[in-house]
Amino acid sequence: MSDISNVKDVEAFAHLPVIAAAESAGCGRPQYWNDWFDHQKDDAYWRALSIERRLDRVKVPVLGIAGWHDDARGTIRNYEIMSRLPGAPPYHVVMDASAHKGIDYVNGYFGPQARIDRRELQLRWMDHYLKGIDNGVDVEAPLDIFVIGDNTWRKEREWPLARTVWTNFYLRQNGRLETTAPGNEPADKYTYDPGNPTPFLVNSRELELSLNEDYRTVDSERKDLVTYTMPPLAKDIEITGPMTATLWAATEGKDTDWNVMLQHVYPDGRAERIQDGVMRARFRDGFDRPALLTPGRVYKYDIDLWFTSRVIPAGHRLRVVVASAAFPKYDRNLNTGGDNERDTRYVVVRQRILHDKAHPSFVRLPIIPR
Repeated sequence: MSDISNVKDVEAFAHLPVIAAAESAGCGRPQYWNDWFDHQKDDAYWRALSIERRLDRVKVPVLGIAGWHDDARGTIRNYEIMSRLPGAPPYHVVMDASAHKGIDYVNGYFGPQARIDRRELQLRWMDHYLKGIDNGVDVEAPLDIFVIGDNTWRKEREWPLARTVWTNFYLRQNGRLETTAPGNEPADKYTYDPGNPTPFLVNSRELELSLNEDYRTVDSERKDLVTYTMPPLAKDIEITGPMTATLWAATEGKDTDWNVMLQHVYPDGRAERIQDGVMRARFRDGFDRPALLTPGRVYKYDIDLWFTSRVIPAGHRLRVVVASAAFPKYDRNLNTGGDNERDTRYVVVRQRILHDKAHPSFVRLPIIPR
C-alpha cells in the first residue's frame, strides 16, 4: 500500500491546469487520466465503457445496496431502467442512510434501525438464487428504503413512487421559495470568480460527498451565490424520489456552470445539504452535443438533483442555493469557452438568475402524502 500522507491534496485541487493536478500533488499521471480529458463529451470512448447502455443484456437477478448519502447514482438509475425492460430479471434495491460502503455515522445518527447487515442481505439473496432456498426474497417488494427523519424502513413497489405529488418550489424575489409561480420580478445577480470559487464543504481526503456539513456561513457570507428560503413549515413533509431544477439564467461568459443545492434548514439556522446538481452550460442540450453560449442570452437549464428520502419536520425550512461552483467537488468552469481542464486563463463573469412569469425557475420535488 502506498503512503499518501505527504500528498498535497489541497494544492492539487487548486492547481491549474486541472490535467496536471496529479503532478502538483506529487503523484504520477496515469494514462486513463489523459484519456478522460481527451474525451470530454459523450463519444465512442464513453459509449464503449457504458454499463447503462447495456442493461438489456443483464440476465441474472440483481441486488443493489447503497445509501442516500453515497454518490451511488447508478443503483437507483439502473433499477429505473431495468424495471421498464420487458423480461428483465428481478432487481432489488436497498437504500439506507449510509455514505460509501455503509454507515460510519459521519452523516449523523439515524436511530437503531439504520445500521443493517449488508452481508446477511447478500447471503440471503445468494441462498435463494444460487442454492434454490425458498426464503421469500423473490416475492418481496423490490425496494427497501430508509426514510431519514422518520428513521424507519419502508417497502415500495416502484420508483418514483406512484403516489408522488410532484410539486414545484419556485425561486421568488427577495430570496423567497414558494409553491406559487412568480409574476413580473427582477432577476437576481452575482459575480462568479473562478479564482475564488464557491466552496463545497468536504474534507478533500474524504471519499464521501455528504458529511452533513453546515452551510449557514457559506450561505450568508459568500457574495457569489443567491439563496431562496421557505418560511417554517406548518406541518411535516416527506420528500422521497428523484429531484430536478429548472433554471433560467444568463452569463457574460461563453461557458459557465450552474450549481443548484437543496438544503434542510433547522430552527437554529443550521443548513444541511440534502442534494445538489450541476449543469456545465455547454452541455445543456446533452453531453454528446456541446455548444458554447451567446454571452448575455437567456437559456433554460434542466438540472438533475439526484434523489433522497427524508422528512422535513414542521418548523424547519427548505432552501435552494444557486451558484456557479461547488469546489472542489467539481472542477471550476473558467468561463472562457475554452478547455476547462487544460487552460489556466479564466475570466470573472456576472451572472443573472431569472424568475418571472416568462422564465419561472424552480425545483421540482417528489412530495409523498402523509
